Amino acid sequence: MPFEHGSDSQEDANCEISNSKILPFLFVGVTALKKPSGLRWTAWAARSKDWHNNSLMKGRAMKSMVRFVVTTVAIVMLGSVAAFASNVHLVGGLSITDNGTSVKVCGRLAGLGNQDITLTLVGSITVESSCVNPAGKVAPGHADQVVTTTVHISRTEIKNGSVSFCVQTADPVCRTAKACGCPNNNWTATILDVDFHLLTLTVEQGGSVVLQKTVL
Repeated sequence: MPFEHGSDSQEDANCEISNSKILPFLFVGVTALKKPSGLRWTAWAARSKDWHNNSLMKGRAMKSMVRFVVTTVAIVMLGSVAAFASNVHLVGGLSITDNGTSVKVCGRLAGLGNQDITLTLVGSITVESSCVNPAGKVAPGHADQVVTTTVHISRTEIKNGSVSFCVQTADPVCRTAKACGCPNNNWTATILDVDFHLLTLTVEQGGSVVLQKTVL
């Protein structure tokens, strides 16, 4: 019995020695197995970060490209408007006809773009009237007025940037007798003649004034 007891103790001791020798190797082995996993995680994280950075760079590049395109288009559009203003001109002189109470202006434009145009003729005038009161007395009347006429020309009439035009001022009217130079509105006014002091022609295209000419 003592011999068997001693044998069991020896076996236990041998097991402890064996365990003490095996455990460090197991620990090292487990640690070694974990390292590749950590390396793979690091590599994945690095790739994810690179992908994120690349995405940000591509997004910024796209925004920069959009800004560049928008700016370029705006510059081109502004340049086109400026070109209208600098290129539109009259070919030859203007033909001016005095009809007594109105003036007709004709000419030819060149350097126009492919858009409708609007011509406006504004005149500063003095109206000469005949004023008659209720008793039949006649007296002369004089009054300053402004007359305006607008003419629209379709782009279909513009050929190779040129078009001919005629604009005639509207006949002045006596909305009231006093507006035509009579002493008061109890008189009756009749316009006899009109003196033009200033006559200005304005041409617009694409919402911008492309030509302005003082006719008189």
